[in-house]
Amino acid sequence: ASMWGRSLELLGSMWREQMAVGTFIGDQAIIACQRASEWARALDVLHSMVEHSVEIGTMSCGAAIQACGKASMWGRSLELLGTMFREHIEMDTIIGNQVITAFEQSSEWLRALDVLHLMGERSVEIGTVSCNAAISACSKAGA
Repeated sequence: ASMWGRSLELLGSMWREQMAVGTFIGDQAIIACQRASEWARALDVLHSMVEHSVEIGTMSCGAAIQACGKASMWGRSLELLGTMFREHIEMDTIIGNQVITAFEQSSEWLRALDVLHLMGERSVEIGTVSCNAAISACSKAGA
């Protein structure tokens, strides 16, 4: 079995045995899914964390956003960003970059620029990666 599959099996057994699963363990399972381009599984783990009252944070959401972005599922990335805002989870530069990159990969240049603007509104540092991804989104779309 794959490493990400094994990590999900282990996580599932921990929950079935009612073992304490902390944020770190959930985050690592999401990261394993993200690395394997298993965006749907990453979202499953995130939802399971919420169901089992495991605190989700910037790392949890960021890894899931990146997994969705790699699969050009920018709509899911945007939904996760909305979840972060509703749950009062801080948006940081890395999260902003991941969402912009998701839009860049799908040539959604206007949405990429919206996130760049949102980062400025929320006083999130806008760096070279943020700007390059937004510029690339515009370039890919011919905007």
